[in-house]
Amino acid sequence: MTEKDPIHILWKDMAHNESIREQTNKKLGLLVQERRLRWMGHVQRTSDDRIAKQLLRWIPEERRK
Repeated sequence: MTEKDPIHILWKDMAHNESIREQTNKKLGLLVQERRLRWMGHVQRTSDDRIAKQLLRWIPEERRK
């Protein structure tokens, strides 16, 4: 999926809002997942001294109550 992949619904199609919302939410979910994976790949390729990579391996010592 790409950002330029519209849902192809015209105003004259008389589609219900619920069906449009369902299609849009599915596509947004895929877009978010794709971008997260792309970001993770980017962070994995960076050097170990970068903050983003250190945060991936960070384990908190104790939880707040």
